[in-house]
Amino acid sequence: MSEPTEIRPAPEQHFLLLTIAEEWYAIALDQVRGVVTTGQITPVPGAPSHIIGVQNLQGRLLAILDTASLLQIGSQQQAGHIVVVSHDHLELGCLVRRAEDIVNIGPDALEEPLSTIEAQRRFLTAQLRLDSHLVGVLDVGALVEEGIRV
Repeated sequence: MSEPTEIRPAPEQHFLLLTIAEEWYAIALDQVRGVVTTGQITPVPGAPSHIIGVQNLQGRLLAILDTASLLQIGSQQQAGHIVVVSHDHLELGCLVRRAEDIVNIGPDALEEPLSTIEAQRRFLTAQLRLDSHLVGVLDVGALVEEGIRV
């Protein structure tokens, strides 16, 4: 007689919780390479409007994405952090108001995104409710692709 198969619950996922403008978002932690304080950002003439410039990060230049503008939720006037993300060996800095916390989320908490802003839909993979906040889960692949598009 064979032993019964052990049923294991799906593992929790780890996300970096952040604010962009006044909205709450999350990025899968395995796609985050680091969080740095916003420093000197050098504008790049002729760059697309969603790229606000480059910043020297440990000896390498990193393109900085105006995340709020790209998501059409305003301007990131009070940006305090840059979240360095990676997709397919490409890195990009996402300007955010604040990196808030790291949260563990069970797979049952993720829902289909219901964004009312059409421009946001292609940058969201899911949404979740966390306390009193509706949190959009950002698609890092879509952000990086937009960031390298000229």
